[in-house]
Amino acid sequence: LMNFIDVHLEFAGLFAWFETEGKGNNRYERISARPGPKPIGATTEPLMSSNADGFHSASVRRGPTILNSFFTRMADDGIAINGEYQFIRQVNGKIVICMKLNTNLNGNIFPNDIISNINHTGSGYVLRGNFILNHRARGILVKALDGLIESNKIDGSSMAGIVMQPELWWGE
Repeated sequence: LMNFIDVHLEFAGLFAWFETEGKGNNRYERISARPGPKPIGATTEPLMSSNADGFHSASVRRGPTILNSFFTRMADDGIAINGEYQFIRQVNGKIVICMKLNTNLNGNIFPNDIISNINHTGSGYVLRGNFILNHRARGILVKALDGLIESNKIDGSSMAGIVMQPELWWGE
């Protein structure tokens, strides 16, 4: 379990905040992703805070708790929580071959079916009291089985404010 309190990121190269795999259940309170100050000699302020999501959580057993935080001017989603999906390529008895996964499963499994470890999709997330403003894509994108979204302000998203669904074509 990790705790991040009052940590502010500026000029992120890809995701501003990124956690992946493991137990998860990390806590983020009063964090931010925002453009930094105007560079010396510049005539305008920076446009972006990150080139991708403000906060991205992938394939953790228990989702993050994000409280009273601020995300603005990202090139993608404000907060995204997901696992991963793989297409089954080949079935040989109880051996299932995917792009990234070999495992033994019981049941009727066929090539081109989709497989996921639903225990690693970030379920149990809590998103409360956050501001997500003026960015490209969705304010909040969650693909976990359960969680809480409460008292957030989302404004200026170029797509939906909150989306709750997997994107199988994207592998999440």
